[in-house]
Amino acid sequence: MAISFGYEFIVMKPPIESVFAGTVVPWCSGCGKEEIITAISIIGAVIMPHNFYLHSALVKGGIYLGCQFGLVAMLVWGIGILAAGQSSTMTGTYTGQFVMEGFIKISWPKWKRVLVTRAVAITPTLILCISANGIKNLTGMNDFLNCVQMVQLPFAIIPMITFTSSEKIMHNFKNSKGLKAFALISSVITIGINVYFIIQTVSEHLGTEWYIWIAITPITIPYVLFVAYLSVYCLVECNILSDTMVSQQVEVFEKQIFMLGNSWI
Repeated sequence: MAISFGYEFIVMKPPIESVFAGTVVPWCSGCGKEEIITAISIIGAVIMPHNFYLHSALVKGGIYLGCQFGLVAMLVWGIGILAAGQSSTMTGTYTGQFVMEGFIKISWPKWKRVLVTRAVAITPTLILCISANGIKNLTGMNDFLNCVQMVQLPFAIIPMITFTSSEKIMHNFKNSKGLKAFALISSVITIGINVYFIIQTVSEHLGTEWYIWIAITPITIPYVLFVAYLSVYCLVECNILSDTMVSQQVEVFEKQIFMLGNSWI
């Protein structure tokens, strides 16, 4: 990948001054919504939600190597993981292993896990590539799929903040107040930007007619409710909301739902 990017850099010859200036102060003169969506899609393709959990597991591997074989082995491990991090195939497979074994207690052989995960990912991709009418359609679909990944972000980032802020789980290693504030603020900004562009993308591709919004409502409501559920318990672990108050409100809500159900019957 380094050779490929280096070759493209030499051939395209971008202005060096602008490259360094954009690295320090990101800006895009004359850019519209399409260019911003492309930029966010690039970020979404590199900083994937599943990598949050992979990184926490890989840190333990690096510490083990450092203790067993010395500093050199740990550094070699880190460089190797940094290179492999450019490949979503490897990181996705490793993340699937840690999530399946750690969260849902499923231990599969590596060949079976790789076969299933790759088949699920590659088969639809091959079908789309074969049926696509030109590279332009594939490019647009690739950008759209990168934007779709933003929908998954709350399911990864909110539990991550919840777990790392929980004293029951992390004990003395829980997030500090400053880190909690930074994580929450950056998460709200990121998720807010994602929601804005999701709405814009849906409006452009499907339209804004009333029946379109009615059609997507059954999908949107459960999504919003589940994100709200994750957010409430995240705020509880961050000591922003009281656990007792949340429990009382949940009981009141359950009673109202029960009474509403009885009235319908």
